[in-house]
Amino acid sequence: MNKYFDEVIGDPIITTGNGNCLFNAVSLLLYGDESKSVQLRYHICLPVRDSTSYMNHPHRKRIQCLSPSYEATCIDCATIGGFSSAWTILALCDIIRRPVRILYPSVNGVHDFAHTSLNTTFEPSSVVPAGHSTINILWYAQGQLPKQGSWYAVNHFVPVLDMKCKFKNPLSYYKDDIDHRYKEYDNSEDDNIVTLDSLNCSVGLDDDTDILQTDEYGEDI
Repeated sequence: MNKYFDEVIGDPIITTGNGNCLFNAVSLLLYGDESKSVQLRYHICLPVRDSTSYMNHPHRKRIQCLSPSYEATCIDCATIGGFSSAWTILALCDIIRRPVRILYPSVNGVHDFAHTSLNTTFEPSSVVPAGHSTINILWYAQGQLPKQGSWYAVNHFVPVLDMKCKFKNPLSYYKDDIDHRYKEYDNSEDDNIVTLDSLNCSVGLDDDTDILQTDEYGEDI
């Protein structure tokens, strides 16, 4: 990482490469393990249905060039192991209500279109509540070493642990932030806020397609 990024950001942490690596990475950073991965994917299905806000994003043209179609993204978001793209990251920011900084190595050159477009911080569409710090995610090519003349195609997300977490228990560091977030939710009158531990947040899987099968209230179908 030090070769491709000017600043010392933190240490990358191994995540399970099962197609849910973006959600595994965020779950690991916010909860200390990957147990919330499926719930995160489930909750993304709700905002991603409203394509208006994302299709009007100021960087939508760049995202469209580097990502599957929005229709394909909607299906991927609802599929266990489905591909995650910049569209997915935008929706994820809205769910966790905090910025997500994507670290995209400049292996193909500092002027590479993907690097200049995706090595950035994705912001939620709403105001970020106080105490919701930015999380760092490395998007890189797992199992592929940079080689001259060979294209570097990213395929895996891993969380990058903030350096200041080294001075205290990492899980405790993020748990303090999470507790602050839940207290804010509990005191809020906004009925539209979605939390990971909302009532009846159950997920059923279609045996044939692995597509999440739930109704609008989170009840299994």
